[in-house]
Amino acid sequence: MIKELNHVGLRMLDLDKGLHLYRDTLGGQVILNALSLDGKGHIIYVQMGNTVIELILTRDADAQGYAHLAFLLKGKDLDAMYEKLLGQGYAFSMAPKLAGTGNGRLAFFDNGAGLTLELVERTEDIRRTPFATEAFQKLDHITVCVPADRQADTARIFVQELGFVRENDRRFRLGDDVIEMEDMVPGRGTLDNLVFHIKDAAATEALLRQNGYAPERQGNELALTGPAGEKLVFVQE
Repeated sequence: MIKELNHVGLRMLDLDKGLHLYRDTLGGQVILNALSLDGKGHIIYVQMGNTVIELILTRDADAQGYAHLAFLLKGKDLDAMYEKLLGQGYAFSMAPKLAGTGNGRLAFFDNGAGLTLELVERTEDIRRTPFATEAFQKLDHITVCVPADRQADTARIFVQELGFVRENDRRFRLGDDVIEMEDMVPGRGTLDNLVFHIKDAAATEALLRQNGYAPERQGNELALTGPAGEKLVFVQE
């Protein structure tokens, strides 16, 4: 079974720009900065309160943006989940293998509509205790967009395979981790946005602007496009 929605993967050309936003501006904590074992890859994990953003270096401008949602297993069940999902017809872009950093194993599969999901076994879970900063309180939810003909099956993956509780037709919860599913429409990606709770919209807006960003504000809600083209939304509690 799944312990948590462990992290969100983002591919970007410039990891320093990712650090400037997530660490230097918003106050996230770097918990891993490493090259892959083969020396070809570079990833940085930035914990953002109750979740982790994985910054993944890419040299392909077209590959920038959301890469995957990663789910941490409670135990050593990766092979069993792989065989089960493979038998159900899901396409794996990566069969179970050693993680690039050497910390456990992982596998990647698709919901059948372009949403990439990662299953992870860890030798060591490096996530820290959740925290808040002046810029954000916590990640409220992640929005995914799914075509109408794949929504029922995607909901089944979240509930039956990943262990989420279905709060309504579009909202799924596992502890503090929440995924909301919306319709796929032109101009929206499969991973559409990250929604953070904030204490003070004016203060967060001022902080972002002081650090060179230009968020759009509507009432107590801010919207910002990150360095990889990812969409962040900040909502005052």
